[in-house]
Amino acid sequence: MNSLYSVLILCIAAVVALLLNMKRKLPKSVFVFLVVSLVVSVCWYTIDSEKTVTLPKEGMAVRELPLVFSEVAKDVSIVPGETRISIPVLFSGKRSLDCIRMTLEADYTSITEQAFLDNVDFSFLSSDGFFVPATGIQFVKEPDSSFPHRFILEIFFVLPKELCESEFRLVTENKFKTVFRVPEISVGFIPFSEK
Repeated sequence: MNSLYSVLILCIAAVVALLLNMKRKLPKSVFVFLVVSLVVSVCWYTIDSEKTVTLPKEGMAVRELPLVFSEVAKDVSIVPGETRISIPVLFSGKRSLDCIRMTLEADYTSITEQAFLDNVDFSFLSSDGFFVPATGIQFVKEPDSSFPHRFILEIFFVLPKELCESEFRLVTENKFKTVFRVPEISVGFIPFSEK
């Protein structure tokens, strides 16, 4: 059941319990149960709503445009600590948003999507020292994906509108003690809109 529906149902149950309590006294355990259930449901709803990091404001309006990805790396690993992966930026000129799409695999089973977002950081580093942290991350739901065994991430960066560099390093900071295998990394971008 959707966590929002759970919160709504428990709120309705609490109102009904209060109305019944006016006519005849209900045991305190009923109200304790409702309060604890409401707190747990609100926490569950909050966690569910934070699972996907939203796109930056610059990319929200144009994210509906299809991205065409080109594979740039295969069979790399994200080890504990810092890993740098060479990523060519395939298109020069004006752009609104760049995106890295990567497939990740892990043997580690007791990890959640939120824990992954909290413990793995992504950024771009150019050869002249220009450093850009990721501005948005989202999990791509596909039929063959099963977090954390095999899942797909789209990582968004807002790079300068006029890009001179043709190659960056994708810097990942892995705070887990496990290695993530990356069978495929692709790069794409959303074109700059004059509107």
